[in-house]
Amino acid sequence: MSAAVATANWPARSLAVIAVAIGVLGVYRDAGAAAVLRVGAEELLKLPSAAAQLAHDGDTVEIQAGIYEGDAAVWRQNGLTLRGVGGSAHMSANGAHAEGKAIWVIKGANTVIENVEFSGARVPDRNGAGIRVEGPGLLVRRCYFHHNENGILVGANPNSQIVVEHSEFAYNGFGDGQSHNLYIGTVSSFTLRYSYAHHAVVGHDVKSRALKSYITYNRIMDEGDGRSSYSIDLPDGGLSFVIGNVIQQGRANENRTIVAPLEHQSSKAQVEPALQLLALTVAIKTMRLEDRPDILLEHWGGGVRSGNNQQEETERTEKP
Repeated sequence: MSAAVATANWPARSLAVIAVAIGVLGVYRDAGAAAVLRVGAEELLKLPSAAAQLAHDGDTVEIQAGIYEGDAAVWRQNGLTLRGVGGSAHMSANGAHAEGKAIWVIKGANTVIENVEFSGARVPDRNGAGIRVEGPGLLVRRCYFHHNENGILVGANPNSQIVVEHSEFAYNGFGDGQSHNLYIGTVSSFTLRYSYAHHAVVGHDVKSRALKSYITYNRIMDEGDGRSSYSIDLPDGGLSFVIGNVIQQGRANENRTIVAPLEHQSSKAQVEPALQLLALTVAIKTMRLEDRPDILLEHWGGGVRSGNNQQEETERTEKP
């Protein structure tokens, strides 16, 4: 399928007819005013990619709950709210991708995405994401990313703030260790809170190169059969707070380190050494091989401030 899925699915003539119809029905906007565009089987706009072609800055796109098979979109507008209503709106890629990058590529600034499920992102370079973020500023709330080559992939932007909350990431990764449940490039700040990240496929559950990372009150797990790499990878250090999480590595895990700062530091890192401080208040529950103690921290050259940390090792024996 072409990367320009929105254009392929919605020719210009069809979009023009829909735009006129929306205007006739009184739903279309006055000049400069924000609008609510509704997507669903019973709506004029059947697919999110159609709304991406018609939306203006500040609009809200409400996507009715259901499965949207083989649809992908590029969102170029600023200040959009993209929201599943009546339940979760499931973007099931099934071979579709936008620009060879993701199911949704976010190019506009300050986007909010709520109640959307993303699955099946695959692209030729094995780095397909549920969401690829290229514009500054993103809030993701109550979303589910699973069985993609990346869950969320955020490019470098020092002016960007990324917040993910109340969301789940599962079974994301191509399997080569280069793709992850979440990958955050060099942004101003990254916050992950009240979320569940688990079963990354060989890659990391959470990887952040942000200047400031706030990873708080999450469940980051391999559970009984996972084989992710690091639970949390902070390769460029930065001012990082890992607070109040429950973190557990599985028996099949190939890396012993749970939290890995400065492991693969970028040559373009914009992190001042003075900011390399890790504040931990973490409840850690590891599942390990009998001959392999797990390591909480490794390769950390900056200051470590820790308090009320607990590392609980749980031995498992196989039933005969």
